Formats: sequence, C-alpha cells, structure tokens
Amino acid sequence: MRNLKIKLILIGAACFLCFVMISGIVSSITVTTTMEPEERFSVSASGLSPEVVALKPDFLEAMKEVGMPEKYIDLLLAICMQESGGRVEDVMQSSESLGHSLPNQIDKKTSIKQGVKVLWNNIKAIGEKKVEESEERLKTAVQAYNYGGGFISFMKPHDHKYSKSLAQQFSSMQAAIQGWGSYGDPEYIDHVWRYLKKANGNGAANVTGDFKKILDSILPFDGQPYVFGGKNPSMGFDCSGIVSWAYAQHGITFPSYTVTQWEQSVPVERSEAKAGDLIFFRGTYGAPDFISHIEFYIDETTMYGSNSSGVGYHNHTDPYWQEHFAGIRRLVK
Repeated sequence: MRNLKIKLILIGAACFLCFVMISGIVSSITVTTTMEPEERFSVSASGLSPEVVALKPDFLEAMKEVGMPEKYIDLLLAICMQESGGRVEDVMQSSESLGHSLPNQIDKKTSIKQGVKVLWNNIKAIGEKKVEESEERLKTAVQAYNYGGGFISFMKPHDHKYSKSLAQQFSSMQAAIQGWGSYGDPEYIDHVWRYLKKANGNGAANVTGDFKKILDSILPFDGQPYVFGGKNPSMGFDCSGIVSWAYAQHGITFPSYTVTQWEQSVPVERSEAKAGDLIFFRGTYGAPDFISHIEFYIDETTMYGSNSSGVGYHNHTDPYWQEHFAGIRRLVK
C-alpha cells in the first residue's frame, strides 16, 4: 500500500512537471504571437510636398528626444501634410497645444517637437502595445491629435477602437457643449490616411511602370486647392485639367474635358482595373447623367486627382463617390 502511494505521488509529480513544461511552451508561443502586431503598422507615405519631405530629419530628431519609434515617421509626415503641407512655420499647427490663443505663433522646429510629443503622448495614453495590436486604436490616437485628449477618454468604453460614426458623435457632442457650429474635423482620419499606403500592399506606394512616371509628375502639386477650369500649374488644376496635363508631360495628348475624356477611353471592369486607369463620376454638378468628374484610379479604394478637397489621394469608396460612380475606363495609347 505504501509503495502504491509512492507511485501515485511520483505519477502526480510527473504530470505536474509535464503541465508546467506544456504551459511554458504555450506561454512562449503566446509571447511570440503577441509580438507579431509590432510589425503590422508598416506604411509608406506618398504624395508629400517637397516642403514636408525636407522636414524629415527634424521629425526624426524630435522623435529620438521623446523615445518615439522611427516606424511612425511616415505617419507624422502624413499628419504634417494634412496640417499645413509644410508651407507655414507652424507646420504641425501646434500653437494652441502650447497655450497660444492664435495659430501659427511658433517656428518649424518648435512646432515639430510639440506635434511629435502630442501624438506620442496620445499613443502612450492608449497603451503602446495596444496601439501596435490594432490600427483602429492608432487612428484614435491620430484623431485625438485633431480633437484633443478628451477623445481618448471618450473612446475608452469602445476599447479605443476608432470608427467614423464615433468620431462624428464626439464632434457633435463637443460642438453642442461649446455652443459652436462645428468641432474639429470628423474626416481627419480619411484626410491623413490618403497619404499612407501599406508598404506591402497594392497602394500608391507600390505604383510602378509607365504610370508611376505620370503620377510622379503631379505629386508635387499635392495639397493644392481645386481650381475650376485650371489646366496647368500656374492656373491650378481642376479634375480633367490635372489628368490632361499629367499625360502631356509624357507626350500623350488627352483633352481636358471630362465628356471627351470619357469618349476617348474604353470601359474596364472593376475586377480588371489597375493603377493608371481612369475613374469617372456623373452628376457631381450639372445634369444627373453628365460625366462631370475624373481621377486616376490607384487601387480598389483609392484614386488620385483634383476635387473639392484639393489635389491628392481620395477614397472612391466613400458613399458620395459611390452614389455618382459612372465607370472605370482606360486610355489606349
């Protein structure tokens, strides 16, 4: 009986050791998988103005000072592009967060340092590891750059995971509290993310071939306002003008009138569309069936051209554009 008890004790101990070993293996596997999200936010900024690109060393220096990982550099450049295009001294529009009652009260380096600090503090307020696990949490941190830190507290019951409807709800709530007609930019994420493309995806960051040369010729005008009837850099650009001008820089004649551009191109199925095709819309002004708008097709969500929000990347899956979608076509040279 005593020998039996000893055997049972030894068996129990062996089982416990096996459990511990298995738990350790499982834990190590879990640690490995939880490290994977650190690589998820891998993007490339495109469509940046030369002024913003020139500021990259200043951003990297400011990031190093606060311990912000360099993987966020393209995000910061995209925010800078949205805030100012690099064309004013307060490039990150940081004056108010430093206590100034008016915008544009500080120089570039001070603006960059404060902008980097604000975004990094937003990320840390949510939790760096949590942000690494979810791009939606990163979007909350970026939206809070526009709204202020109160948005982070507002999003806590939602696990800090961004949605446009919640951003709109916060804006309406704050506008009512302040007695203002509006509060912040509920479209801020769309406006920033138009300059960001997945580094390993099919976005603008990976446009290649002949169309890359055409696109590169108009990227320097990114952020400029839409100008009705604009056909060249000195005038500014409207939708058909920028497409026509881009082609002309590479010896391709293409008229600067949307209806004629439609007529001189051939239809392409959505499933066959590729970067460099032309995406058309009808009824954005004039008659409901009037072919009124054109941009370059980039990928399944993105187009590039000039519209009321300016020259840049735009999301053609937005409800407004889907409502007016006319078709995707291709210029056969």
